[in-house]
Amino acid sequence: MLSRPAAKPTAWINSCTPSTSGLIPFRQPLIGLLLLVIGGLEHPLAAEAADEQNLLGRYEAALPRKRDDRGDITRHPTEPLKFRWTNDSGSSWDLTPNIASGLLEADEEAPDIQLQFEGRPGESAVRTIRIKGRLYFRKTVPGKKPPSPPPAEVTSVSAAAGKVTKIDDLTYEVGNITVHKQSRIIAFNALVNQVSGPIEYLLVNARGKTHESLFLSNIRPINLNVAFLLIGYQPSPELFQIRTPDHRPTGKYPTVPEKVRSLARLRIAATWRSAGEEVTVDVNDLIMNNETGAAMAPGPWLYTGSVITETGFRAEQTGDIAAVFSDPSAMVNHPSEARTRDDIWSVRRGPLPAVGSPIRITITPFFDRNKPLAKQNL
Repeated sequence: MLSRPAAKPTAWINSCTPSTSGLIPFRQPLIGLLLLVIGGLEHPLAAEAADEQNLLGRYEAALPRKRDDRGDITRHPTEPLKFRWTNDSGSSWDLTPNIASGLLEADEEAPDIQLQFEGRPGESAVRTIRIKGRLYFRKTVPGKKPPSPPPAEVTSVSAAAGKVTKIDDLTYEVGNITVHKQSRIIAFNALVNQVSGPIEYLLVNARGKTHESLFLSNIRPINLNVAFLLIGYQPSPELFQIRTPDHRPTGKYPTVPEKVRSLARLRIAATWRSAGEEVTVDVNDLIMNNETGAAMAPGPWLYTGSVITETGFRAEQTGDIAAVFSDPSAMVNHPSEARTRDDIWSVRRGPLPAVGSPIRITITPFFDRNKPLAKQNL
């Protein structure tokens, strides 16, 4: 967890506070900001276009199941420089803004809240937050009217996205993706898209970067996201630097609880028929490190969850689903130390069938063979 700034002695703050008699009755938070500027200090929210309206509001977890999954960020009732998180189960804790680090830092034992900003500099609203690694979407903004309903033709398309159909007690379908609840297997069809040359993606759909992807599928990323969340996978933001409101990297990475890290780790395999028999291969074996000439090292892929912007769910818009060259917009990323290089990965043909051949992609929890089974979140 990032270190917290030292608390300012109350007496010192009081000594810097002039009498407010005769002043125009400003709102309390604005007085606090003005007093700190007068005192020569920088207010924690005094970043470019810092505005509490960019932060306050109602937040809801993806696929909420209990009252803890919904809550509000509000102004602190008595301390103008703080905020408060209160969920629908009645739990609440105080928060001190550290905008430069992208955090609302909690007092004592409560969890910090990681802020994820979207928008241009000067309009840096918080769109999502993470609490203990779990993603919450901003649902309402104080003082703003809810958006008008979309036109009928948009509603009909949107209704199909994320629709879950129960096949039996243990099997569901989300669009054209099959989900097995007990084994936590996700499976869908795809095609071989490349058998040679450099790649930056393992998997895209027709909207994605098809000129540099090993596989091509017609699944919708939003349906894959629902499938992940439906059976207990959790996205981990650990690969991507925390950024400032104007999108500059801070050099710091979010602290992600070990359980969330474990629930984000995936094994991805591809299956096809050859000479009348099924062949199943870890996708790592189909990707070559150009520097070593060897296959990508065995190990997990990470469900990173993509991002939400003002225009919607980025993976759905870009069609980029699983990346070997680090991409925050993709649903899944490979955690290799070489992930920020776009010149190191290419197709390793091996047993891979011809371009256009049908395959079946299977995603399962990653099992670390060096760790006791009882200690893994399977």
